[in-house]
Amino acid sequence: MALLPDSKIEEIGNTANIVEVISNYISLKKVGRNYQGLCPFHSEKTPSFTVSEEKQIFHCFGCGIGGNVFSFLMRYHNISFVQAVRDLAKRYQIPLPDIRTSPHKRDEIDKTEIIYNLNEKVAAYYTYILNNHPESKPARAYLEKRGFPPDLTAFFGLGYALPNWDSLCRQLTQHNHPLPLAEEAGLVIQKKNGGYYDRFRNRIIFPIFDVSGRVIAFGGRVLDDTLPKYLNSPETPVYHKGNSLYGLHLARNEFRHKGRGFIVEGYFDFLSLYVHGIKNVVATLGTALTPNHIRILKGYAEEFIILFDSDQAGVNAALRSIPLFLKEGASAKVLILPSGHDPDTFIRAHGVEKFEHLADKAIPLTKFLLEKLTQKWGQSLEGKAQILREIRPAIQDITDPIKRSLYIAEIADSLKITEGLIEKALRWNSDIETQKALTNIRPTSGDTNSYLEKTIIEILLSYPQYLPIFLKEGGGKGLFKNEGLKYIFTHLKSIFEEDGAVDARQLLARVQDPAMESKIAAIMLDAPAYTGTEVESVVQDLLTKIHGRELHRQKKMLLGKIKEAERKKEYGIANNAAKELMEEHKKLLDRHKG
Repeated sequence: MALLPDSKIEEIGNTANIVEVISNYISLKKVGRNYQGLCPFHSEKTPSFTVSEEKQIFHCFGCGIGGNVFSFLMRYHNISFVQAVRDLAKRYQIPLPDIRTSPHKRDEIDKTEIIYNLNEKVAAYYTYILNNHPESKPARAYLEKRGFPPDLTAFFGLGYALPNWDSLCRQLTQHNHPLPLAEEAGLVIQKKNGGYYDRFRNRIIFPIFDVSGRVIAFGGRVLDDTLPKYLNSPETPVYHKGNSLYGLHLARNEFRHKGRGFIVEGYFDFLSLYVHGIKNVVATLGTALTPNHIRILKGYAEEFIILFDSDQAGVNAALRSIPLFLKEGASAKVLILPSGHDPDTFIRAHGVEKFEHLADKAIPLTKFLLEKLTQKWGQSLEGKAQILREIRPAIQDITDPIKRSLYIAEIADSLKITEGLIEKALRWNSDIETQKALTNIRPTSGDTNSYLEKTIIEILLSYPQYLPIFLKEGGGKGLFKNEGLKYIFTHLKSIFEEDGAVDARQLLARVQDPAMESKIAAIMLDAPAYTGTEVESVVQDLLTKIHGRELHRQKKMLLGKIKEAERKKEYGIANNAAKELMEEHKKLLDRHKG
């Protein structure tokens, strides 16, 4: 655990605006007092991800994940608390003291930071080689021939890897960068007989950036027909292909502005669109689209156009992506360019206007899928049966009943069969919605104890100035039967005893358990807002119920004692217990009046 002063964490938390930070990753819309968007942590079609600017917390009512600005960054980037603190401090220009951690955690954090820094230096080295080294002349000529001027290549930090087997190795060694760490960063490869060699050789280099604009990996393209044409960094501590898209750090604002985005397969396809002013575009990184890719993208735009090559490989890639979009509830269309063209060649040959005209005629996902399956299997009885078999998994994953019904109607019309037959073939499973409902059950007023305890915590998280009143109730002992709520109360009490005051942000900063963070965030967002007189009334009502519960407990215990004494004919003990019961009753009533 980081030994960073609570005051510094509080300063960073108070300076960072959670809405501003999260808006860098998903599109948020103001709804009442809060902001809402599509959750980046699970599949959903209706926004249930809520951010409170007033309380500086987030919570998803769909998957239950929640917390503060630190925990959002930790989950989104899969980083440690210390790294999240560092990133926010850097973003808001808040100086940090040396952060002490356990040796193991320190090594892990330092390694991540070193890899980021190393990637930046290597990117600068490759760029220098492209612009200055005599052997990079063919690479510069190649880029110019493809229509990419120097200002564009400089903007994206393009570089060149020399043909030598050890150019980068020698550069790294000369500047005291350990080669084993460079191997872990995916920059060099270890030889079987010892030593290292460069991963990228005689290739144009494309730095790959994360959404914050940090270099996390590299892609390389040959200048001729050598295979493999493209080579990308392997998975590293800072680079995960299934979560990364080329150009997203620049395209996300364009997506929001234009409402739609293009997805292409390669770096040059991306650059060709960008250089012609089409900036609402991202490229996949040598891998198929993943659910995480789509989950990330749908937070930025209302619709995406899948723009792959016109060859069979491009068509197959588009077909593979369709079930993912349908499952994630993301709106998308498919644009297959005329034969012999990819986005790069088409836009250079025909210009932006014709490209935009084609994009406006992009085919909806299911229509494209049905067209391709019909071409493959035909419209015979067996062909229709095979189409249903192939389309079934994609349609089954659609949980939105309205969209599902519309897709079924479209399939029925295309195949000239009844919707009922398709429904039967698909055998819809309604257990998903049932399970979702079950996981979101909250205590109701019918569950007296749970409702009472949850309401106490709601009050204390929203109006912590009332904590001393509840601490007077035996120091809070016996107030909670629910272990999770007791945990929250204990931490609030601890903060109060240390600082003399408490607020929910301090609590979230101290909680190390992600599940508990989510629970606290959910309670805070669910808590009703009261006026000054209303909250006083609620607190008094809670105290009355606490006293009544205590009286009931004492009464039950003493009546049991009386009954046992009478059974044993110990009437003196029974009388004393009866007097004690009356005293407890009077004491609690006086306490309530006071």
